Parts: sequence; structure tokens; C-alpha cells
Amino acid sequence: MCIFIFIGAAGCYAQASQTDSSGKGSSAIKLTAAAAYTSRLHYYGRTDSLKSSALIPTLIFQAGNHFSITPSFIFINNNQVSFNYVATVLNVTYEMGKAKGITGSIYSDLFLYKTGNKLVQGAQQGQAGFTLNYKNNIANINTNSSAAFSSGNLDYFSTLSLDHQVKLQKGASLFLITPSVAANAGTQNFTTSYYKKTSFLFLPPSQQLVTENNKQFSLLSYEVNLSCVYSINRFIVNITPAYVIPQNVIAVANNPSLSEKASNLFYFNAVIAYKIF
Repeated sequence: MCIFIFIGAAGCYAQASQTDSSGKGSSAIKLTAAAAYTSRLHYYGRTDSLKSSALIPTLIFQAGNHFSITPSFIFINNNQVSFNYVATVLNVTYEMGKAKGITGSIYSDLFLYKTGNKLVQGAQQGQAGFTLNYKNNIANINTNSSAAFSSGNLDYFSTLSLDHQVKLQKGASLFLITPSVAANAGTQNFTTSYYKKTSFLFLPPSQQLVTENNKQFSLLSYEVNLSCVYSINRFIVNITPAYVIPQNVIAVANNPSLSEKASNLFYFNAVIAYKIF
């Protein structure tokens, strides 16, 4: 059994937090409790046969307007388990820039898995990366690059996206709609096998099966989504339907166990958050 985890709780909250209408943004230390639900776990459109969903409780500790620490706790749900705890993700982020112009961040994630987990990312121990964005009134240009590390292995990922925000506000209520399109790329690991003809002195030639591990940087998926955020006082609600189109899916002839299972996929993320102080 393989479960693909797509961690989106912290990202969903980060966008939702832009709508904070409580008027208490001057606090040096902030604490927010949030819970995210993902209707379908996937890895750039790659899925398992269990059609798993996830519930992700999250705490967001913010120091000023730039530094945050976010632990998230992953519970999966499918036809074999009911909201079973599988992992904790600890995120540390430092934000740079203002509301318009060039902004960015640097971040790192530490993955802490439950003993005996069945997650395909179970070999990954963490990742580090940065974002660089150009915010303007027409279309925001966003980039995200990261490196995920495990014992003896390093994988690289990069995302380019465009979005445009429409903000509606009345009193303490604020509504933000953000359509977005993205292209995701990253390294792929796969094996290739072939027969190599060998010979020695006067012995007749023979064929030897050779298996090699390969890695290449490829386009992994396209994605479109529509983030809808409502904020009033200390509460934030974010619902984001999304459609992902996987690319360069690995298929190994006569060996489905080494092939990726992927198809165009509709799913949604939902987040509710409450600013404690």
C-alpha cells in the first residue's frame, strides 16, 4: 500500500491570512489554530488505489510579520483506515517584502513519520526551499524552488504560477477570490533494464541483464485552482477547488508495480482557522 501525501494546510492558511480583518495585526507574537481537509491525497496527480483523503490540524506561531513556525499533524482516511495518524510536518518560514512589488520567503520542513508508516514519502526526511514573487495589479508571478532530502538521495522541485486576486470588503467581513494556474516540475527516479552482450577470449558471447537507476528533471503537472477565502474578525475560512493534469507519467512495460498511477484529478482543500491572539 502506498499513500501519497500532499501537504497544503500551511500554504492554504498563508493565503487565507492575507484577509485578516480583525485589526489586531500589530501583535508581536501571534498564535492561530487551523484545520485543513484535503479531499484527495496525490503527488502531482499521482495517486494510490485507496483514494485517500486527509485531515490536517495545524498551529501557526508567528513572531512579528516575518517569522513563523507551523507544526501540522496528518491523519489519513480511506476504505482501510479512518483518520489514522501518520506523520507530523514542522515548517519554519521567514517572509520578506511587502504587499506589492518583489516578495519572497525561505523555508524548511522536517518530516516526522509514525513508525511503520506506508507513505511513499517515508524515505524523505525533510526539504528546504525559497519563494520569489512579483506582486502587481494585473497578475502575480510566483516561483517556488525546493530540495527534498533523504538518506543518500536529493530531489529538486520547482513551481511557476500566475494568479490574480479580487478582494471584496464590507465592515469586518472580507472576501478574497484568487484564480491561479501553475506548472510543477521536479526530479523523477526510475529504473531501466537492458541486455548487454559480453564475451571473454574465445568463449561464445552471452547476454547479461543490466539494471540501472536513473534520475531526470521533468515537468510533473499542470494545475488550475480557485481559492475562495472569507474572513470575519478572528475567523478565516478557505475553500479551494483544484484540477491537476499530470505530465510525464512513468510507465514500465509489463511491470505495473514500477509504473505510476495517474490521471486528470479534481480535488479540493478546505481550511478553517481561528486567530487566538
